[in-house]
Amino acid sequence: MAPTLVTKSCKHCGVDFQVGKHRSDTALYCSKACRSCKNPPSEHQCEYCKKTYITRITPSKSARNKRYFCSRECTSKWKSEHAELINLRRGTIGPMPHLQKRVQAQCSQCETFFETTPSRVARYPHIFCGLPCRNKWRTENMCGENAPSWKGGKATYYGPNWKEQRRRARKRDNYTCQQCGKTEASIGEQLHVHHMMPFRTFGYIAGVNNAYVEANRLSNLVSLCQLCHIHSEPRDMKSHPLLNSKPKEIRRQAIVSRIEKPCFSCKLIKPLAEFHTKNNALDGHAGTCKVCDSEQRKKKRLLASANVAHE
Repeated sequence: MAPTLVTKSCKHCGVDFQVGKHRSDTALYCSKACRSCKNPPSEHQCEYCKKTYITRITPSKSARNKRYFCSRECTSKWKSEHAELINLRRGTIGPMPHLQKRVQAQCSQCETFFETTPSRVARYPHIFCGLPCRNKWRTENMCGENAPSWKGGKATYYGPNWKEQRRRARKRDNYTCQQCGKTEASIGEQLHVHHMMPFRTFGYIAGVNNAYVEANRLSNLVSLCQLCHIHSEPRDMKSHPLLNSKPKEIRRQAIVSRIEKPCFSCKLIKPLAEFHTKNNALDGHAGTCKVCDSEQRKKKRLLASANVAHE
């Protein structure tokens, strides 16, 4: 079906032209050339550098702006020098933060001078000329006990029963990584034994208490390969070089072939039959066991009923 056409007269050249019926109220010109003639290019003087340039100014822009600039650089420089005028127009008091004049500051790492805003100098005790200097300074001054995420460091002694408990945990797990299914024979080294509850949280002090007994119980230990051990640590390891060393298909096959997995909630290793099925998971099962999932659902229902009663 052919569209319905309407004949109109061009507002600039007067030539008749046809447009669709849906554009009968908005179409005013027969071509882009005639439309551009509505606002022909004209000469203007830059408010900052006083340079004459040619540009096309629309009626809306001429009604909105009283000053014109030849480039963004000139616009920014003029605004930096006349921040008080802009603030009066906007109803604010004092210089605007992003339009303040720059001041000289010294980099805390390389000690070179660079320009920055006064607010940045007043707010931060250490300022840097760029990301390389900032990262280098953090590496040298925010490591060990000075790091924001410092939690006491790695325990070097896990108690007198650690070697025996470590051997028992590996034997219980059949010398197989409980996360990806790798065996000690396939990787050519002994598996790591991971504390699901961090050892440092038990507060063991050699010669003072026996907290190592509770920390090293078999229910708190799980056998993992090096890569899975890195994933299990409660810290940001996204930049670790080993994270992307294992191909995705190998990880998928290892996860699918396992028959047990640890629960994310209770941290206990249970058969896959103790987990609900989940289609979008690599191993086809949910991360929490059925018991923990049931408890979580009960808590949500009780919380929802309490909210309704409160309303």
